[in-house]
Amino acid sequence: MSSVIRRTARRLGAVAVAAVLLGGATSAQAVPATTHTAATGTTAGSGTVTTPAVLDLALTHTGLTLPVTGHRPGWLTFRATTADASGHYLSILKLAPGVTVNDVNTLMGQVTSADPAISVPAVQRLYRDVEFNGGVSVQAGKPVSVSVNLEPGTYHVVESSASWTSGRPPYYAQTLEISGDRLTVRPPAHDAVLLAATLGGKPAFIAPSEVDHDPAYLVANLTASPQEAIFRPVAPGTTDAAIQAYYDAEKAGAPLPSPFTGRAGGMLPISPGKIAVVRFENSAPGEYAVSSFTRDPQTAERNAYNGMHRVIDQG
Repeated sequence: MSSVIRRTARRLGAVAVAAVLLGGATSAQAVPATTHTAATGTTAGSGTVTTPAVLDLALTHTGLTLPVTGHRPGWLTFRATTADASGHYLSILKLAPGVTVNDVNTLMGQVTSADPAISVPAVQRLYRDVEFNGGVSVQAGKPVSVSVNLEPGTYHVVESSASWTSGRPPYYAQTLEISGDRLTVRPPAHDAVLLAATLGGKPAFIAPSEVDHDPAYLVANLTASPQEAIFRPVAPGTTDAAIQAYYDAEKAGAPLPSPFTGRAGGMLPISPGKIAVVRFENSAPGEYAVSSFTRDPQTAERNAYNGMHRVIDQG
């Protein structure tokens, strides 16, 4: 156990941390347009793969395609790139029986309603009906990878534009079948641990203040609802207090000048108790604010507004 995890175990409780880190280790139509490279892994003897297979996905506005079958339970890496200025989202979802991707898309619209009578039930149903297995937010020329530990079952890989783009459907989706014997695969290497936790009754990130350039984070969700890790560059010297002041003002409808200096990238939500490894490529060195914009199931407010953010110097 690393020193970061040891310190966190003392603060949050060793049992909770170990359960996550050790347990985790154990209606648009898709059209052929997105390119992919077949998943490959490094093997070491029969039935053993020492590194996760990688699905290389070049995301576009004209469709999504990836190998549906041939994936065994265990760690799998999704590496996303794009040339589009809009950026893209790619989510990995496991749905409750009878729930469709179109249902999820409808709920995602409802959670943004200003009426709590609409937004709060939508958030609660979304969290009940969807198991979130990560995904990526990726910008042009800055690849992002997410590695997740998938159990057997049917998953839905869903792509959407990170900003409004005319002439395309709201999403493309394709199923991904995970079946067969579990591969013996080590989690990908990581440079730092990023814990989504609840401290003093509020959501918070526990993370180092400095990491190397183009880092890989092991992200563990110790909270009771889905959390994400979205990174945006900020002006040098920006503090967590300044980020909170910005979110407070935005919530109050009187926004302050933005502390952000660029577009966002990172990992989309993982459900409670899950872990993932997110890796950045070609990111600019400097300070970043990591935030989780998932919604509180009792209020439908964004968790970032209530303290779910942290400034980190990434080289």
